[in-house]
Amino acid sequence: MQGAWSLLLGRMLNKSAVCFGATTSGRPADLAGSDSTVGLFINTLPVISTLDNEQLVGQWLKARQQDSMQSREFEHTPLYQIQKLADGQVSFDQQGLFDSLLIFENYPISESLGADELDG
Repeated sequence: MQGAWSLLLGRMLNKSAVCFGATTSGRPADLAGSDSTVGLFINTLPVISTLDNEQLVGQWLKARQQDSMQSREFEHTPLYQIQKLADGQVSFDQQGLFDSLLIFENYPISESLGADELDG
């Protein structure tokens, strides 16, 4: 989804590099105190994609997947801290850090809902 969104944004905004926010949810086991914290761990991380027309799509998508896996290490980092660290290294236009926000929900649907309720 992130690769498709990157390509779509690049085409629609006529940019060779795009940055969008990807919402994450997870409870990192190695984060001190996460096992005793109540509530969801939801955060938005920037996804920066450089679109290269010379690179094969499969290779480009594989690189995006590797980037995504590496970013999981920072899922618990507050967005204000990410912006502070990126300041001077990433040029922000007047619109801010993100060109858009992508929220992709792949949470399993409870079987107790039943198929009839899902069909309407």
